[in-house]
Amino acid sequence: MASSEGNLAGLHPFLAAGVAVRRRGPHYSDLTLIEARKLSRARQGDPTRLPAVDAVDDFSIPGPAGPLPVRLYRPSPGPALPLVVYFHGGGFVAGDLDSHDSILRRLALASGGLVLSVAYRLAPEHPFPAAIEDAEAALQHTLAHAGVLGADPRAVFAGGDSAGAAIAFAAAGVVPGLAGMLLFYPVTDLSRLGETESYRRFGDGAAGLSLDDMQWSARHYAPEGTSRQDWRCSPLLVGERVGLPPAFVATAEYDVLRSEGEALANLLAARGNSVEHHAVQGVNHGYLGAGDAVPQAAATIAAAAAWIRTLVHSAGDDGARPVR
Repeated sequence: MASSEGNLAGLHPFLAAGVAVRRRGPHYSDLTLIEARKLSRARQGDPTRLPAVDAVDDFSIPGPAGPLPVRLYRPSPGPALPLVVYFHGGGFVAGDLDSHDSILRRLALASGGLVLSVAYRLAPEHPFPAAIEDAEAALQHTLAHAGVLGADPRAVFAGGDSAGAAIAFAAAGVVPGLAGMLLFYPVTDLSRLGETESYRRFGDGAAGLSLDDMQWSARHYAPEGTSRQDWRCSPLLVGERVGLPPAFVATAEYDVLRSEGEALANLLAARGNSVEHHAVQGVNHGYLGAGDAVPQAAATIAAAAAWIRTLVHSAGDDGARPVR
C-alpha cells in the first residue's frame, strides 16, 4: 500500500493536527478492548464546548435484550417536531451517549427537531446483529410513541455516522414508516475491506482511520464468515426488494470509507431512491466532531438540517410520508 502522506495538502489544518497526534499513538489492534475504548473516547471532539438546547433528558426504552439507554435532545418546546433516532459511530465497538453529545446538540439546533441518541449494544460482547436488533426496536418504539415524545410520527428519521450509519441503514430497511435516513461517512461493505480506491489511498492511516482500524473493528463485530455477506452488515449488498426511505449521504474526501460511501449513494440513486449526496472536501473520517473548528462540519450539519426540513415540508403538503 502506497503512503498517502504526500497527498494530504488539502486536509483542513485542524484535522491534520489531529491526524499527527493520532499517528504518534498506538493502533487499536495493539490495545486491550478497555484501552481501545478509552482511546476512542479521547479522540472525540471537545466535550466542554456544548451548544445549549432547551432540554436534554436521559431515560430508557424497551430493547430486545433489556432496556436501551437513550438521550433526547429538544431544541425548543414546540409540539410535533421532526425526530432523528441517532446511532453513534465507534467501529461497532466503542461510543456511547456522551461521545457524540456535541454533534447531536448541533443537529437538533440546526434542524429545529428532536434527536434521540441510542446506546445500542456493542461488540465484541454483542456481535452482529445485536446492534441492528436494538436499532430496529428503537425505531419501532419511537414511531409508536412519537406523540408522547413530542414528535410528528410522519417525520421520524434514522441517522448515524460511520458504524452507526451502517446500523441506521440496516434498521431502516426493516422498519417501515420512516421519513428518511441520514448517513454520515458510512461503513457500507465489510465483505471487501481494503479493496476500494480510497482504501488504497488512505488505508495506511496517514489521513486518520486506517485499514488496520477497520479490520480490528470488523473482527470484533462480524468475525470472518457469512455474516459479512449479509446486507445488514454490508449495506452495499442490499437487495432490490428491500424498501428504503430517502437518504442523505455525506462522504469525506480524506477517508478510507469515501469510495464505499459514494458507491452506496450511487446504488440508491440507481434503485430510484431519493438521495442527496454531499462529497465534502478537505475533511477526514469523523470530522463532524470538530464542530466550529472546521467550517465543513457546520456546513454538513446545516445541509442535513435543510434536507430534513424539505422532506418534512413535502410530507406536510402531501399529507403523507415520503414514498419508500
